[in-house]
Amino acid sequence: MLGREALETRCTYRSIACNRGTGTADIHSSSDSIVYCGGRCVVVLGRCGYRYSTSRYMPTSSTVKSVAWVKLDSAEQVVVGCGDGSVYLWNVKNEDIIEICKHGDSVVYVTAIVCNDITYIVSSGADSIVKVHCSKSNEVTEHSTITIPKQGFAHCVSVTSINEAVILAMGTDDSSVSLYHISDTETIFLTKLTGHEDWVRGLDFRSTDTGCVLASGSQDHYIRLWRIALLQDDSDTQGFRLKEKLFQVQNRKYRLTLENILLSHENFVTSVRWMSNGMLLSSSMDKTLIVWQQDTEGMWSESVHVGEVGGNNLGLYGAFPTTDCSLIVSHGFQGALQGWKSTSEEGWVGV
Repeated sequence: MLGREALETRCTYRSIACNRGTGTADIHSSSDSIVYCGGRCVVVLGRCGYRYSTSRYMPTSSTVKSVAWVKLDSAEQVVVGCGDGSVYLWNVKNEDIIEICKHGDSVVYVTAIVCNDITYIVSSGADSIVKVHCSKSNEVTEHSTITIPKQGFAHCVSVTSINEAVILAMGTDDSSVSLYHISDTETIFLTKLTGHEDWVRGLDFRSTDTGCVLASGSQDHYIRLWRIALLQDDSDTQGFRLKEKLFQVQNRKYRLTLENILLSHENFVTSVRWMSNGMLLSSSMDKTLIVWQQDTEGMWSESVHVGEVGGNNLGLYGAFPTTDCSLIVSHGFQGALQGWKSTSEEGWVGV
C-alpha cells in the first residue's frame, strides 16, 4: 500500500514506429540525420557512430504520409506531407513551421531541392494533382500544378538540378516516368520514359559531368537506369538511335538513353537510392536490400545482398545509405528501422 508521500513519475524513454509507405523516411545528405513519419508526428534521429537517438519531433493533426529533407548540404528543413492533404516546411533548427499548401486528398509523396537560392517544393496527392511551390526568405508562392490524366496519381517524385535547370521526374500509375522542366514561370513537359510493366515506386537522380543518371524501381521487380547527357554540338545527333530521345532545356539539347536494366529482386522494388561512392542501393518487398556496383566495363552486378529470412515482416518499404557509405538503414512493414554496417572482417552485419 502506498504511503502518504506523493508518487513522482517521469518519462525516461519513448519511441514510435515508422509509418508504412515508400516515402516515409529520409536521410540528410551531410549530417546523416534521419527523419521519418511516426503516426501523427515527424521524428528526427541524430547519428552517433552506428547508433541513432531522437533529437527532435514535430506533432501534426493528421497521419504523416511522406517526409523529405530539402536537398542542400547546409539545409535543416524538412518537407512534410499529411493524410489531410496539408504540406508543411519545417525548420528543424528553430522549429518554425510554414504551411505550404493543401491537396484535396491525402499527400502521397514530397520532395524538395534548392537551386539559385530558391527552394522548390514538390508534392504529389491522391487528388491526381502534383503541386510545385517556391520558397525564398520564408515567403512561399505557388509555382504551378500538374494534373495527372484519368484520375491517376504519382506514386513518387524526384528533383535534380542540371546546369542550373530544375528537372522533375514522377512515376505515375500508368507504369511510366514523366520528366518536366521547372522553369522560372511554369512547369514544362519534356518526355515520357516507358518500359516498366507495373507501378514505379522509387526514383533517384545522380549528377554526372555531362548531366545525370535517373534510377527507377518498379513493382515489376526491375530497376532501370536512364542516362541524360548534354549534347555538345549538332554532330552528336548523327548517331541517333531509335531507343534514344532528345529534348531541350534552356536552349541546351540533351540525349536520354536507357543505359541498363537490373534484375535480382523477387518482389516489388520499393525504393532506389544512389550512394556517394557511385553505387546504387535498392529495397524490395522480398525483405532484402541490394547494393549494385558498376565494373570498369560498365556492367552492373550485386555487390551486397542483405535482409531478413523468415519472420512476420511483409517486406521493406525503403532504404538509404549514410554519407560515408559505412551504414545502410531500412524501414519496413513492422515500422522498425534496421541498419547494417560495413566491416572489414565480416562484411555487412546488422547493428
